[in-house]
Amino acid sequence: MANVKNNVASQETRRKLIEVAGRIFAEHGLSGATAKQITDRAKVNVAAVNYHFKDKTDLYVEVLRHACIAAAERLLSQPLTGTPETRLRLFILRMVRDTLQQPRWQMKLFSRELVEPTAALDWVADLVARPLTTQLVEIVMDLAGPGISKAEAIFIACGIISQCLFFTRDRSLMQRLYPGLDVLHDPEKLARRIADYALGTIRSQRPTNRRVAAARR
Repeated sequence: MANVKNNVASQETRRKLIEVAGRIFAEHGLSGATAKQITDRAKVNVAAVNYHFKDKTDLYVEVLRHACIAAAERLLSQPLTGTPETRLRLFILRMVRDTLQQPRWQMKLFSRELVEPTAALDWVADLVARPLTTQLVEIVMDLAGPGISKAEAIFIACGIISQCLFFTRDRSLMQRLYPGLDVLHDPEKLARRIADYALGTIRSQRPTNRRVAAARR
């Protein structure tokens, strides 16, 4: 029984460290955060970081891994069904909503990792970015038909994801630039606008539309 209690207590300490460290790493980055800051805020022994993780860097990697698993669960666990257009609209709406609802510290943590990459970037790529992009590329190719190249589909997919992030993650800037832009205050309308724009781009890649565009030149 004592071993069970000790194990439960140990797991709880580990959970606390990961949860608290995420917010501190988001505030100060890997280099700026200290193990003492983390253990003080978690109210655990200062040696807990080295006990549960090899060092501060290993804790950081584990924090990112947990954040990636949570993001993947939110964005990828439910299959997209229906026509290619329906799947595209659902993908965009899901991403817009998730980015708006995501805790700010998690968004800052991911942003820091992209600007100052560490070994943890592999988790971001493998658990979130690659599966999301792969899913969207398949939708784009289904919509465009056989005339589109894989490279063009990847470019379009990355552009769609960039729009989703720009209008949500960078919303504070957009509100200063265009305070009256209605889509900034309506996630569903924003998702529809992005989807409509994306569909226009994708349809322009269909062979018939390409021939018409070429004839007009």
